[in-house]
Amino acid sequence: MLTKLMTRICNIFQHDINQTLLFSDAKIILCWLNKLPEKWTPYVNNRVRKITELASPKQWFYVNTKENPADLATRGLSADIFLNQNAKFWFQGPNFLRDEEELEQHMSCCSHTSLASSFTAVAREATTNEYKVISRFSSYNRLISTFARIFLMLRKGSNSAPTLTSTDARSKALTYVTKVVQRRYFKTEIEALQSSKNLKKGPLRLLLPFCDSEGILRVRPTHECAIL
Repeated sequence: MLTKLMTRICNIFQHDINQTLLFSDAKIILCWLNKLPEKWTPYVNNRVRKITELASPKQWFYVNTKENPADLATRGLSADIFLNQNAKFWFQGPNFLRDEEELEQHMSCCSHTSLASSFTAVAREATTNEYKVISRFSSYNRLISTFARIFLMLRKGSNSAPTLTSTDARSKALTYVTKVVQRRYFKTEIEALQSSKNLKKGPLRLLLPFCDSEGILRVRPTHECAIL
């Protein structure tokens, strides 16, 4: 949404714009942008690709929620409170945007690279939360059906994306769930295989595991393992 708005505004102006900066109070978004799209689940992968098509990750910076005027729209403020207490903040943004020295200090401490350590923690939390959601289901069919409906709704909300059939949505849901569960239990093996390294230890080593084009961990047929 923000990258599309930025692109549209830049196109409206008749003169060249040397630099644009984007700010988000969601560290998980910055975490996604700090890695290659292939590292994430299909949903995040698609969003990251769309964002990076319009803006470089280097243009993104973190802003505290209290300094983010966009957060006002989610607080349910009355018109009187907005006009009397928050109008200036809404239209002009946080103070550091109007002071070049403060802006440089903010950019140096809140860039996507300087927050790399916190990105890692957030990424781990995101992966854990994904698994927690999946583990709440006691029925496999209900699990796949739920995520299939989610993917269908997300696709319907995107004007540019092609239509997704129910069968494709279930296949997409199965792929997503499989990857989340495998990342939970075979994270080290998957990262090693994706880095073109052979497994030197572990129970999967004798099964000659590999990652397919979608990043799913698979093993060779038994007869292939016996021959090799």
